[in-house]
Amino acid sequence: DRAPAATFQPMPSSPLVRIALTAAVTVAIGCGAPAPDAVTRRDSLGIEIVENPRLAEAPATVVFATTEVFDVGGLSDNPDLELPPKGMHDAMRIASGAVIVSSAYELRLYSADGTLLRTLGRQGEGPGEFTSQIWGLCRLGRDTVLALEVPAPRLGVTDAQLTSLTTMTYEGTALPRACTPTGILAAVGEVDYPDDGSSPMVEVASIAADGRVLRGIGRLPADDHRTIFAHEAGVAAGAGFVATTDGLTFEYRQYREDGTLTRIVRTADAVRLLDRAAITDLLTEGSGPDLPAAMLQEGVDRTMAGRSRVPYPPFVRIQVDEAGQVWLSEIRPSGNQLQRWFVFDSTGIILASADPEQALPPGTTWATVVRWTDRELVLHYRDADGAGHVRMVPYTLQAVAAR
Repeated sequence: DRAPAATFQPMPSSPLVRIALTAAVTVAIGCGAPAPDAVTRRDSLGIEIVENPRLAEAPATVVFATTEVFDVGGLSDNPDLELPPKGMHDAMRIASGAVIVSSAYELRLYSADGTLLRTLGRQGEGPGEFTSQIWGLCRLGRDTVLALEVPAPRLGVTDAQLTSLTTMTYEGTALPRACTPTGILAAVGEVDYPDDGSSPMVEVASIAADGRVLRGIGRLPADDHRTIFAHEAGVAAGAGFVATTDGLTFEYRQYREDGTLTRIVRTADAVRLLDRAAITDLLTEGSGPDLPAAMLQEGVDRTMAGRSRVPYPPFVRIQVDEAGQVWLSEIRPSGNQLQRWFVFDSTGIILASADPEQALPPGTTWATVVRWTDRELVLHYRDADGAGHVRMVPYTLQAVAAR
């Protein structure tokens, strides 16, 4: 039997993070920030430095709900109700409780129980059409929704009921998960790779919903592909500030929307170099089991030598939710669908760790974390039939037992 394309179901118990290779937050009773003596704060020339304990000492874990799970997609007798198994997807809950889902070149409005109410957009270059796939969604206030295309520098502007679509163009490349109260952040210009081998940087600007450049934010970290293992920098925005990682250190930085650095948040974890076992594992995962042994060993030897002997990437993705909480992911472990995440409050104190695999239904063959909101985890996954789904799972934080 073919499953319905939209379901509203309990969640049974059970990223697409790239590894570039060459070859409702409700805090459970008793849950809180680390003990006061475990976090230190100090001022350095007007910049606050926040020192947290190790990630493994996060005081709580994210617990996913087993009810009120929103899940749309799957096989259907009506192919129009299905979601493409591949391509880009995003989802956003609006004030009414309904959900807007972006699916390739289309926006869809679903009721809270998963009933498809309306669609907007299609592939094309005319009015009401998208020339490129929709990368992500941003909400401005209560009623305005932006749909970011990629790679085309275009914004689709609509309302929360998807009644009309206006398209705007801008200069630059939109940054994922970088929504501002007035629009988006975009990288402008070319990435600058310093001669001293330090982290590459790129100019970032604030773009209004009508495509105008509002202001320059400054030079922020960019992805570094100069070594055999890429280090992915992250730039995210939300709740009135910008957060960045450089892909090399156990820290993130907070900036005001005018580009002023205000806070550096660190953990006590030690950066480690990739050892032979880890490099072998990552090369095998990236190249597949059929890679000849001699070629695999050559790749390992080259990686262990000289400048390619790089740190194991500490964080690979960063997001800021509506409450100003900062979410950071580890690199995806071999054999896992999804990687662990960690959440910090808006002042830089670590709150909890999260294992999104616990939010996946049985039979999942592939999955990626799309976004964290202050109440729900949004996932895109494929089921045992290869059909695509978008899933939103409520969560709470639960204190861990005393160590």
